[in-house]
Amino acid sequence: MFPLSSTLFGVAALIVSLGFASPAAGQDLGALRTSLEFNGWQKDYSQRKSAQALSKIHTAEAMQLRLDVFDGDHKNYKWVGVRDWLFDGFLLANSFAENELLAQAAQNRKNLDLLRELALRGLLANKGKVPAKPLLDKKFLKAPLRIRLAWQECLGALVGTNRLDGGKKMTASAAEASAREVLLKAGAPFAGHLHFKTLQPAEIAAISKALLKSKDPHDRALCLRVLGRHKESYDAFLQAAGPALRGDALGPFVAVVEEGVDAQLAPLIPLLITALEIRTANQGSGRLIRDLASALRELSGQSFGLHPDSWRNWWSHAGSEFLAKWRAGGNPGTQKHEAQKDGTVAKLFGLPIDSHRIYFLVDGSGSMVKDKIGGKTIAEAAADELAAFLDALPSDAEANLILVANEPILSLKTLKPLTKKIKAQLVSDVRDFHYNSASALVEALRLAQSDASVDTIVLIGDGGSTRGMHGDYNRHIVAENFREHLRSGVRLHCIALTQSSRKQGFMRLLAEQTSGRLVIPAK
Repeated sequence: MFPLSSTLFGVAALIVSLGFASPAAGQDLGALRTSLEFNGWQKDYSQRKSAQALSKIHTAEAMQLRLDVFDGDHKNYKWVGVRDWLFDGFLLANSFAENELLAQAAQNRKNLDLLRELALRGLLANKGKVPAKPLLDKKFLKAPLRIRLAWQECLGALVGTNRLDGGKKMTASAAEASAREVLLKAGAPFAGHLHFKTLQPAEIAAISKALLKSKDPHDRALCLRVLGRHKESYDAFLQAAGPALRGDALGPFVAVVEEGVDAQLAPLIPLLITALEIRTANQGSGRLIRDLASALRELSGQSFGLHPDSWRNWWSHAGSEFLAKWRAGGNPGTQKHEAQKDGTVAKLFGLPIDSHRIYFLVDGSGSMVKDKIGGKTIAEAAADELAAFLDALPSDAEANLILVANEPILSLKTLKPLTKKIKAQLVSDVRDFHYNSASALVEALRLAQSDASVDTIVLIGDGGSTRGMHGDYNRHIVAENFREHLRSGVRLHCIALTQSSRKQGFMRLLAEQTSGRLVIPAK
């Protein structure tokens, strides 16, 4: 399991720690502005260097320059890298004056949505105090989804770390009370409450109510994660866990499994056993069944594999004593047995994938036909591997394909059963694509995870990203994908068709934060 105590705030802290250690002295902001405001027919690579130099300068004037030159154009691939360096400057801000500018930029509805979202992400991650007034604006309640999610999380993190500054007219406690009030009014998915140190009774009640009423499985998943991260809401979490484990929605299911294991909630064990009994009887195999067995092993220290009868028999004899030890403050499941390897699963480039609901994301860049593996172009090898893999899946499996191009290209409108015709179409789409595109990786990952039916993504490529929200296989994509995982529950496996150790490391992080795996095929 990915250690979920490292929440998004932990990921954000990692981002900051990987940044520059000290500001660059003596930089000429006027010269940097001239370079960054260049509006010729093609953005120049020197602008990346200018944005990189600017990211080291921590003054209000430098922050204002970042905001002035920020460009949300997703189509110009060279400017994506410039924006990433500007975003680094947001993340590395360390003064109230810088954060005041970021807060005002986030509040301003005339700004680009991407700028507002990244300004909020910067405020969440950096170290300085933040003025409360711009972020308490109730117009955030009706902001577009991405901004609303970023705002909830940012404001909640500022409360949780005591970084919210009420100014002269509002005490720190009054600012916190106002923030909690507006976040409670904001409702599902209560992303900000992930960062609260404790939950109040009214907040627990509101989140529990949202779990019953919300039709969005992604919202319900975050609600469950909030309840599962606070001791005072464990009872509410366990009450909602059973329906989530038995339901069809992946996000809530994974939220219960991951948060329950992370909190070592022994009372979850009988609910997991019941869910394993039901799913084994109805489905026979698949990722969710293995996830249930893995969670049982982590919580109990026992190893009965995928066999619900064995788990039920053990719990009938040992459950009362096990719970008594847990309630007394012990951790009775600490002695872990080796996981059992039950059954076989289909393999892609040697990677075993036990899933019947899969999206394949295939890199659309020119490296897929320029580079070779096993005497074939990478695209040919990927098509051959995909054909064999699809044939090995059971008859009830469903799949879809996204080519990661300038914009994500869907092969099918949604997951489809693997008929002979569908399998042929997916393989031919990989084999016949004209590989000369840039890659909008963040958008492709988001698109795949927006399908509530998918439980696994397989990313095949070199890990590059040169379009869309973030580029250059950087740490920003790692944090963004983890946010999506918390909502969707989708597991990501990566097949790294590159010899770059940096790109391989990036793809490993992407996979491991979702409990997925990385495979590097031999040349």
